[in-house]
Amino acid sequence: MEPEVLLAGSIDDSFRSRLKAEIGILFPMLILRVLENVLQPSFLQKMTILNLLDKIGGNSQIIIYIFVNYDCDVDSPNILERVVNGLLKTSLRPPSGSTTTLSTVQDIFLRHELVQCLVSIIKSMGAWMDQQLKIDTATLEQHRAYKIELQKGGSLFNRKPFKGIEFLINTKNVGNSSKEVAAFLKNNTAGLSEIVIGDYLGEKEEFALRVMHTYVAF
Repeated sequence: MEPEVLLAGSIDDSFRSRLKAEIGILFPMLILRVLENVLQPSFLQKMTILNLLDKIGGNSQIIIYIFVNYDCDVDSPNILERVVNGLLKTSLRPPSGSTTTLSTVQDIFLRHELVQCLVSIIKSMGAWMDQQLKIDTATLEQHRAYKIELQKGGSLFNRKPFKGIEFLINTKNVGNSSKEVAAFLKNNTAGLSEIVIGDYLGEKEEFALRVMHTYVAF
């Protein structure tokens, strides 16, 4: 999958390039630096970062863009992985013997916000996967409908060749030019009878003659 595809239509190539560079600086220096500081958290800093991550996590396009352009790029750091790991580690209680400046209320509230961020990211990933599944399903349905019409047209062609060609052209499974019909007959992907193809090409009807001349020229 090409990274450029993900934000196509929303930002141009030059902005995409700058965005990747800026994310590569913003996340490690600001977001991850605060998020991964588990032992000595600043409540205000943590909450600021969590509010930002909650907004980012709710946008599946941004989450997938980060995942593809960093975590799936061999030349880039795993930013989304570090974000998720940072959220998970911070949501756990500090290691035994460590100290924290957080009050009990702050600690509870912080963990609640951490879980919310994780949920937002998971939902965004799930929404994107659902969308991809819908696209894939729609594509499969289109292929299936095409095959059914192709088989129907092939069966009709074997009984009534002119009617079969007319059906296939009307359903846009075959182009309406003599060259496209000749190519279809030549490829014979619809179970057409070789005898009926020969009969059709031997017809004196004008269009069939043009198809025959193109067919022979292939």
